[in-house]
Amino acid sequence: MSWKLMGTVTPTDEWSLFPVPTYASTFRITYGGNLALVQSYGYLRQFYAVGQVSQAVRLYPKSESVIFELPIPQDLIDYGQVQRYLSIKKIFNRYRSFDVWWTAKLEELI
Repeated sequence: MSWKLMGTVTPTDEWSLFPVPTYASTFRITYGGNLALVQSYGYLRQFYAVGQVSQAVRLYPKSESVIFELPIPQDLIDYGQVQRYLSIKKIFNRYRSFDVWWTAKLEELI
């Protein structure tokens, strides 16, 4: 069991694509930056080759790495569409006074 780096992204208010496609279902995300001052969170979603986009998953930057599952829907597996790209977007809290930049390093379990 090992982890393969998919990339490190600094999320903005636009969707930022991780540059490496994935076939995996288990991921680990590690956040960087001054996380004590972060007043935002992120949305992560999957982009499939057939033009479909998954529902977004909310992520909260924290000092610990987080392992999570993003299973490929069975109908796409049956159709043979298992390659996808992941993308992240920064969402600002409603009553923020300021925010800091943070990074998201994404790895897949291989």
